[in-house]
Amino acid sequence: MQGQMLLAAIDSAIVIGVIGIGLHVLLTRQVRITGILLTVFYMCGMVAAVYASDAALIYWAFPTTTAAYFLVKPREAAFISLVALIALQPIMIGSITSVEQVGILVALTINNIFSYAVARNMQLNARELAQQATRDSLTGAGNRRLFDEKVLELIAMQDRDKTPTSLVILDIDNFKTINDRFGHIRGDEVLINLAGILRERLRKGDGLYRLGGEEFAIVANRADRAMALSLAEELRGLVETSDLVPAMQVTISLGVAECDAADDAGTWFEKADSALYQAKNRGRNQTCIAA
Repeated sequence: MQGQMLLAAIDSAIVIGVIGIGLHVLLTRQVRITGILLTVFYMCGMVAAVYASDAALIYWAFPTTTAAYFLVKPREAAFISLVALIALQPIMIGSITSVEQVGILVALTINNIFSYAVARNMQLNARELAQQATRDSLTGAGNRRLFDEKVLELIAMQDRDKTPTSLVILDIDNFKTINDRFGHIRGDEVLINLAGILRERLRKGDGLYRLGGEEFAIVANRADRAMALSLAEELRGLVETSDLVPAMQVTISLGVAECDAADDAGTWFEKADSALYQAKNRGRNQTCIAA
């Protein structure tokens, strides 16, 4: 309306670009790289608009740099904002007084420091909440929710890549006796120490999960039933020879099942769970493998 066609073209490009990026996210669900591209794109648009307006729009640097901390990681936002501020220096030096330059730079610096602090705090809180939502608070193992997600992921991988994957379900034998004789605090210590023994032996790609009470699950990635059986027997031996409770031997029973092509999450778990109960019925402190 004011006849500033260059500025109108820049604004139009920003709007069209943001809409295009938004549609891309909506269709692909890819947020990580897109967030960086969006931040760089609109930051470049802001710098171009400031140059086109002869620094009259310099104050748009405040909301644009702040917005960066909501789209990308704090360090990435700080770097992109710093590059944008450096790019603005030539137009600021030639268009506004030195006093205004200092005032704007100080205000932008403070704005970025506070934005970084807030974004970093939000990131840490989100990470802690995610851990609380997926981790067992007592043992640090994955919880049932994370276990269910991992099982579905591995079944999809097995269907796609034909990669052998096995499930080991284990249970502490006579755990109620431990609680009754030594108290629940000692029982909790047994669970914590048991999780440590299991975690120390597992491979990098394996996962340890507490399903509830004294029952744990191990997802042995890229392991057929023979490899999983060998792993289960090794874990059983480690627990049997450990000193989890003084003056009392602690043992575990285990059930092993390899994921077959016809299995879904329910049938796979049921096979391993049935093998566990078979081990219990045969006298405990042993491993059974699903047919």
